Amino acid sequence: MENQLKQTKNELDLLKKEQNTEPQNDLEEPTTEKQQKLVAAMNEYLIKNRNFTQPDINYDKIVAALSTNKTYLFEAVKTISGKTPQEYINDLRLEEARRMLDNKSELTINAIADECGLNKRTFNRLFRKRYNMSPSEYRKSMVNG
Repeated sequence: MENQLKQTKNELDLLKKEQNTEPQNDLEEPTTEKQQKLVAAMNEYLIKNRNFTQPDINYDKIVAALSTNKTYLFEAVKTISGKTPQEYINDLRLEEARRMLDNKSELTINAIADECGLNKRTFNRLFRKRYNMSPSEYRKSMVNG
């Protein structure tokens, strides 16, 4: 009985160590620091060569490019940004679209949606949700404002 208690205590201690996010030694980084580095690497991958504007960019491509796993990437992005990876990508796309609406008046709304990797319907829905107005209304407010 006493041996079972010791074994159970040892197993619990081992579990606690595995779940601990604090560095175990000077060489190991805390989980949040590792997560920050992974999110920074994802951000660089998406922005470099404008990968976020590719309509076929998806979670699997990002995971493969970063040589990580889906669960860890998802948890890192959610922890650091409070968003899912898809929400993170869409935010980059919407920021780019807003810049284009501000600076490229010669482009149609459809062309801007395409340039940002979104179809017109999704673009309009996401833009309205984020900015509380359609892309056309936004463009008009920038011209008149």
